Order: sequence, then C-alpha cells, then structure tokens
Amino acid sequence: MGKTVYSLVLDDAIVAEVDRLAYQNGTNRSGLINRILADYFSFTTPEKRIRTAFEEVEKWMEAVSGFRMQPMPSESMMAMQSALAFKYNPSIRYTVELYREQSEASGELRVGFRTQNRQLIEGFRSFLLLWARLEEAYLGPYFPGHVVPYAIENDRYRRRFRIPENREDSRMLGQAVAQYIRLFDTVLKAYFARLGLPEAVPVAQEVYLTELQRMEWII
Repeated sequence: MGKTVYSLVLDDAIVAEVDRLAYQNGTNRSGLINRILADYFSFTTPEKRIRTAFEEVEKWMEAVSGFRMQPMPSESMMAMQSALAFKYNPSIRYTVELYREQSEASGELRVGFRTQNRQLIEGFRSFLLLWARLEEAYLGPYFPGHVVPYAIENDRYRRRFRIPENREDSRMLGQAVAQYIRLFDTVLKAYFARLGLPEAVPVAQEVYLTELQRMEWII
C-alpha cells in the first residue's frame, strides 16, 4: 500500500490539536490524520493492523506477572521488560517490530540485556545456543527449508516471525506474538534458576516442550 504527499488547508487550531494528540500517541501529524480518516471510512491500513495486534499483545502480557510495558519507539514497534531472578535482578528487554508490508515475514522479536556482569552474559549466551537448537528441532518444519530465521549477534537474539495462515487476523497475530514471548521468557527463567547445574538443560527443554504444546499458533 503506497503513500503520496497531499496538500491540505486546515485551521491552525485543528492542526495544533492534531499535533498534541499525535505526540500523545507516539506518532506524527500525517500518521494521526491517516489513522483518523481510516477509522472514519472503516478502512484497515497497515498501521491499524499493527496497532490492533499490539493491543492484543499488551492485553495478553498484562495477565503475566513480572512484565512491564515500555513506551513504543514507533508505531510499528513495542517494547516490554521482564525481571530475571538473578544477581541485581536484571531486566530482559523484548522489542517487537511488525512489518508494514508482509512479504516474507510478519515481523521480528529482539531480546537482550543491558549488563556488564560476565556470569549473566555467558549464561545468556549459552541459553541462546540451547534455544536455537530447540527451535531448529521443533519449529524447523514450519519454515521453508526447515531453517528458523534467527540470528545471535553481540549476545542478543533476533527472530523473524513467519506469516500466519490467516494474515488478515491482526488479533490472532498479536496473540501468537504474546505466546511466543511468554514461551521464551518462561524457558529462560527455568534455565537461569538452575544455571551452572547439570539439570539446567534438560529442565529447560522439558519446560519448552510443555509450553510449546499450549501454544495455539506457530510464528
């Protein structure tokens, strides 16, 4: 869906109110006007689809203790934090980006810490390698060539989401994203609760398989 520049003549007072609301909603003047017109004409724009999905993510994550929503960096992104029961209670940051145009993927998740603690960094690195093996083993068949689109860069995890079968159902996409984040967070915490112990890996794998069976969609 393309965009074109148009000239509009508007009252200064209206523009001031539009700018105020745009700032409150984390968008700009053009984005808010586009949203208002789309709502008026009951037209689903990519921005509206993303906003609906994010509303569903937030609703699902509010039911999970320990998660705290962060201000959205942009209309196409949302972020949240979850505390890890480890030294100094570090926060795990989850950033979700949903793509405006869905061609090969619907969006992506990025996960990381801000820490200088070597034990935490090394523990997270070992967990990511375990997580990648689990994804390849159990989710690989859902992706072309059995290749899960992930990357581990600078001790951060990046994972692209597959396009749901019903790509028009924004609420389903939001629920699928929320379920995936909960899966990752649950397994990560199970692993860190036993960090350095022989049972860390088998317990994390058992939790992964148990939680995976509860998921309604794979993305």
